[in-house]
Amino acid sequence: MEDKREGRILLVDDKVEEELTTLVRSLGRLGYEVHTSVNAAGAFAKMKEIPIDVVITDYNMPFVNGLELFYKIRAKYPEMPVIMITGIGSTEVAVEFMKARGTDFLSKPVNLNELDQKIRRAVGISLNLELMHLRKTLETVKGHLNLASANSRTIFAAADNISGNNAIVQEIHASARHLGQNLIAAVKAIEACSRDGEIDE
Repeated sequence: MEDKREGRILLVDDKVEEELTTLVRSLGRLGYEVHTSVNAAGAFAKMKEIPIDVVITDYNMPFVNGLELFYKIRAKYPEMPVIMITGIGSTEVAVEFMKARGTDFLSKPVNLNELDQKIRRAVGISLNLELMHLRKTLETVKGHLNLASANSRTIFAAADNISGNNAIVQEIHASARHLGQNLIAAVKAIEACSRDGEIDE
């Protein structure tokens, strides 16, 4: 049995409820989490609520066509993969779309296998970007933890020079030691996460 697909898809088409219900069901059966919208305003509302991995938009829509929607998405979500569905005779639209860094396009009538392949590629792009951002975040956190660990060692060393109430000195030592151990453990956990492939490309 073929593995279930991963990815949250937003399908934008003014006729999605009339003509694309079969396509939506088919994508859902493959394993994709499919969300739909009939216009650009609804699409942006969905993207604000849900962490979408790939947007699939039809070109021929009233008010805001698919190409205009693509430019609006690029302005707000520069890294969002977008797949354009174009009708017959829309070669110029497809060319402009790809020149503007569109992810992929396909022509109607939509072939499910072809669309599946393009979605899988787009989801891969989206996941790689998420992993890259995660790696940067973890490196930033690791830097802060290392700095905090160094500060705890400074406190620990300073406690040696404190005279007076031994109970207070011991409490400072214990607190600094406990903090340092926790920070070191956190740094090691980040390094282990990097090694075991959870954030590998």
